Parts: sequence; structure tokens; C-alpha cells
Amino acid sequence: MRHPRGIAALFAILVSVPAAQAQVHPTELPPPDPLKYAPPKVDRVTLQNGMEVFLLEDHELPLCSVTAFIRTGSIYDPPEKAGLAGLVGTVMRTGGTKARTGDELDEEVEFLAASVETGMSEESGTASLSVLSKDLDRGLAILADVLVNPAFPQGKLDLARAQIIEGIRRRYDNPYEIARWEFRKIVYGGESPWARRPTVETVSRITREDLAAFHQKYYHPNGTLIGVSGDFKRADLLPKLEKAFSAWQPAAVQLPDVLKRNADFAPGIYLVNKDVSQSTIRIGHSGIERHSPDQYAVAVMNEIFGAGTFTSRLGTEVRSNQGLAYSVGGSLLDGVNGGMFLAVCQTKAETTARAVAVMKEVIAKMQTDPILDREMEDAGNSLINSFIFRYASPGQIVSQKVSLQYDGYPDDYLETYIEHIRKVTKEDVLRVARKYIRPDGLAVFVLGKPEKFDRPMTDFG
Repeated sequence: MRHPRGIAALFAILVSVPAAQAQVHPTELPPPDPLKYAPPKVDRVTLQNGMEVFLLEDHELPLCSVTAFIRTGSIYDPPEKAGLAGLVGTVMRTGGTKARTGDELDEEVEFLAASVETGMSEESGTASLSVLSKDLDRGLAILADVLVNPAFPQGKLDLARAQIIEGIRRRYDNPYEIARWEFRKIVYGGESPWARRPTVETVSRITREDLAAFHQKYYHPNGTLIGVSGDFKRADLLPKLEKAFSAWQPAAVQLPDVLKRNADFAPGIYLVNKDVSQSTIRIGHSGIERHSPDQYAVAVMNEIFGAGTFTSRLGTEVRSNQGLAYSVGGSLLDGVNGGMFLAVCQTKAETTARAVAVMKEVIAKMQTDPILDREMEDAGNSLINSFIFRYASPGQIVSQKVSLQYDGYPDDYLETYIEHIRKVTKEDVLRVARKYIRPDGLAVFVLGKPEKFDRPMTDFG
């Protein structure tokens, strides 16, 4: 029950407000202060074995989180053994270590109510630990054991290989995945490691010795970045880290050269005939280099073009105005391989050609139609708001700091991102659209049933 004195006090406050002040129209209110983002400072130290560590204390909960990036990735797979890096990332964890079998590792982690995971992406190996702060010593010992001493037992390799092969056999059931990987081949080139996929043959060739050799080649502390956040004291944590990873010794790592640019990219129409009710469309070409000085202007352009969920030009025209697709979007992506410019949608087969035409028109108009004040405001607000909420917790901040350092971004990237976005002008957006988008050099990929199309794809070239 509400206290009567509380009600009386509230009423007194309300009636004491001057009438003129109480009747201010919302449109007359002063604009809110600009959002500010000041993340807590993340400490950075280097252990005796060369491993870089990023630290951020957070005593709100009795938990600690550890995120590791190892300088490796599936782009370094030998072509004849594509899938090797992925198997390393899986069996490192499921196979256990020389001191703990995979099952014993599962039991120990479960007893601690903790989580220890490993994985592999195209450009990095990963590992993580989540553990109660009181058990941090044991958690670090387990994580270090997994990273330094994986056993790669044959039985766990066979199981992981069988699961991958089953996935390979089913990969052509998903039209979206077919289109995604086939379009990568078009843009990046068929021999590019970013377009390479494991096959039954390549995975079947991989042996336990291959996994051990891959680990021995790439997994070293001087090629590893670790972020730690949570309930710890810096002075206490550093000795724990030194102890846990004391047996891991540095070594020289020579990363193989990989094909980064596709000199043979050919614009044109690419068609995959598949009897489906919806056509999957991907239109684009190569993108921009990572760390481009235009990255912030490109980020704003992307929101206006196709990354903004409901306010982008692609979304407004293809989905809202034309009613051709619910799922539609596009962006100019960066990467060490030159990235990709991409517009995508799925539409019913009978509107395939119309969707392609509309998408191409929106792409071309990015270079000719003026950028509106409303578009700039919506794009800036979207980027800044999502940025602030994406890096709100200490764990997110530390993990992103490690990731950014791994990819070579400047130390103050998080702290200066909003400032850089706010400096982007309409002229900047139009300039990068004209610089990087090539309306006359597009590859148009369509997966669908040509007999159902409203017009033949040959109408486009």
C-alpha cells in the first residue's frame, strides 16, 4: 500500500510547478546532451614469455572472464587439407590434454561451474574461460593446459571429422549458404583461402599428426593476446598468469603468404539453377582494405545504403516501397583481403528480375543522389547508440580491446570512435560512395529457378 504522506508530498510537488513550466510543448524542450562514451582504462602488460595481457577489474560479481586470440586461422590451411584448422580448434577442447582426457576435463569444468572453450575462425584461433573468482587459479591452470598441451586423441578426431563430413553433405540444402560461398569465390577468387571450404576428400586426409604439427607451428605465447576482466586484483593476478603459463615458451612464427587479392574478378551475371520458391540474390564486387582512412565515412555510408535495418535506402526501396523482400541489406566491407561490397536479398521467384533491377538502381543512386540531413542524423545515431551498448560491460570492453589489438587497430580506437563518426559529413559519404562503389562493375549472383523468373537474367548482360 502506498503511504498517504508520500501521495501528499507528491501532490504538493506537482501543484508547486509553475503553470508555464508545466505546459511546455515537447518540441520546445532543449535538445539532449550528446551521448558520451568514456570506457574504463584497460591495463596492458607483457608476461615474461611474451604473451600480451589486457586487464580490467570489475568487482560487481564474483566472476572472471578470459578471452584469448592466437595468431593463426583457417586461411593457413594447406589447400589439400582444408578443414585442418577447424579440427584443431575443436579437438583441442574435446580431446583434452596430456594430463586430462576430454571427459575428465568436462567433469572438472562442470564441478567448478566454469566454462572452457576453444575455436578457430578464418584469421584467428580463440580460447575462453569463465570461472568463479575463487576458482581462478584452477581455471587458469586448465586453460593453460588446453592451450599448451592438447592431446588430440584419435577417437575425438574421428568424431569431429565425422561431424564435419555430415555437415559437408548437407551444405547444399541451404540456399543462403550456397549463395554466400559461391559469391565469395566470384569476388575473392576460387583459390582464395577466404573462399575455400573443406570437402569430404580434404577432411579425410587430415591425421592426428597434422593437428599436432599445426598446433606446434602456430600456438606460442608471443603470438597470443589475452584479455582478463572481472573480480580480481591486478597485483594478485599477474603472478597467477606467470605461474599458469610458465611452461609455455616463445618461438618464432612464420605466417605463410596467402592470396589476398583476386586479379581475375569478372563482373557479370552468375546463375545457380535450384528449384526453390525464393531466389537468393547477391550483388557486388571487392571492397576496401582494413584500416582505410575512409573507414568512418564508409561506416556512415553503409548505414545509409543498406546496413540500417529499416531506414536504409535498400531497405526502404526494396522492402517498404516495392514490397519485394523482407530480408534485404548491404555494406562495403573491409578486410586484409580487400573486403567486399555487397547487397543481398531474398525474393519470390516471380519478382527476381525486378528485385535485381531495383537493387542496381539503388546502388547507382548512391553516387548521384544527395545525402540528406535526416539520413546523416539517423545513421550517426544508429552507429553511436549501437556502439555504446555493444561495449557496455567490462568483459565486452576487454574482449574488444584484445580483438582490435590483434587486428592492428590503434590503442585509442574505442575512445575516439564516436568523435570520428560525428566528424563525417555529407560530402564525405558521397565521396566514398563515388570512390569505392562501381555500378558498372558488379557481379550479379542469383540462385533460383529461371523458369519462374519474371524476366531472363540475360536482360542484365
